Amino acid sequence: MANAHINTALNAFFGASKYAVVGASKDPSKFGNKVLKWYQAQKLDATPIHPKEPEIENIATQPDVAHFLEKAGTSAENVAISVVTPPRISLAVVQKGLQEQGVSTFWLQPGAEDADLISWVKSQPDLIQDRVIYGGPCILVSGRQLAADKGKL
Repeated sequence: MANAHINTALNAFFGASKYAVVGASKDPSKFGNKVLKWYQAQKLDATPIHPKEPEIENIATQPDVAHFLEKAGTSAENVAISVVTPPRISLAVVQKGLQEQGVSTFWLQPGAEDADLISWVKSQPDLIQDRVIYGGPCILVSGRQLAADKGKL
């Protein structure tokens, strides 16, 4: 990803007022759980997205992004989503979120992307490319510093 795209996407991501984790997990060994706990540790408002679990880490879940957006109490432009799902699921989540739901930004955690998803993002206009973080930083490794650099923490 070009630096301009990632910087624009990070600004949007950390400018959000609400966050969600698609692929959140109850299993503490899974990255979906670790990413959710990262948000909790930073005291950022994050909702786990899971189709079956009623709550994860003592936070009520939403079954999908659409339900989350309904309950968020803010417009989709103020929402950023971390994605920790298999790439084929990630592609559908990102496409729908950007094209139909108006989500501000998606951060694809390492392993949530593949060549098809990256190719789709690169084929989109800059307006879409500027709203997807992929191909690199993991929120667990770089998130605190990136958030601080963007004035979020």
